[in-house]
Amino acid sequence: MFNWFKKKVQQLRAVPLNTSTEKKIEKPKKIGYNPDLIATLKTDHKNLLSIYTEILTAAEKQKFTLVTKKLVKFSKTLKNHLWKEHVDFYVYLENILPKEQEAFKHMHKKRLEMDKIFNNVVGFLHTWQHDSLTTENAPQFIQELTDIGKILVARIAMEENDLYSLYQER
Repeated sequence: MFNWFKKKVQQLRAVPLNTSTEKKIEKPKKIGYNPDLIATLKTDHKNLLSIYTEILTAAEKQKFTLVTKKLVKFSKTLKNHLWKEHVDFYVYLENILPKEQEAFKHMHKKRLEMDKIFNNVVGFLHTWQHDSLTTENAPQFIQELTDIGKILVARIAMEENDLYSLYQER
């Protein structure tokens, strides 16, 4: 058994290193303009708000198992949306907007705000996906969910009415 291993090591040592076949490390490519991106992000918003409404309705009807399933769905949908927004939207804008312009500063400020909102929402989701929802704590859950809903609705309105207008082909 050890002879086989020795043979393999000797075979590997006998193979000359050929640096010409090594892959060169390329610089990452810039994110290009996607004419469908804003429509996709807006569709994501509608889906998120729909799932949010389903969660609230299920909580009010004390269908706690359904709430947990919908929280998982909301979490996945939100993370997928924010990934698209982060990479395809914000990175694109960071590459095309001059850093000294007000548009860049505005976009960057809104991006930092979204990071804070995301952290709060993720904290909420983590708590309620792991803590059992009961009739005793349902009012607290519903209040926290309602507060998050208000923040998300305001954020979505700002993005769709203001921020997304910065996304243009250049």
